Amino acid sequence: MKTDKEWVELILSRMKKGQESLHTEMTKAVQEQSDMPERLWVYYTLSVLMSHPEQTRWDLLLAEIENLIQDESQGNLCEIIYQEILETFANAISNQSFEHHWITPHIGPRSRDYIQAYDKFMGGKTPGF
Repeated sequence: MKTDKEWVELILSRMKKGQESLHTEMTKAVQEQSDMPERLWVYYTLSVLMSHPEQTRWDLLLAEIENLIQDESQGNLCEIIYQEILETFANAISNQSFEHHWITPHIGPRSRDYIQAYDKFMGGKTPGF
């Protein structure tokens, strides 16, 4: 069984695929937060991408995320993705700090289903979902 740190390292490596223009900033974000819990490294890396939406390859990122959550038996892996990526998207879109049009054309069915379930749980509606 993998540790959170191992799962986070896997997620970060997948998040960086195809994001060469932001690779340095993503790496720096993790280094600056190295004293924080590993799961938050995913959040800080995602915040770099969300701060540069026009430079981010959303199609590649969301395909990687969808591939990672295909096997729900990997509970901690899925939990990290749900909490640090998908819930971050839902909250940022709902708070109008991120525009849904960047991700909605590319998000996979499992990710979309999770955001909709999260909305139902929270009693809200993420625009675009």
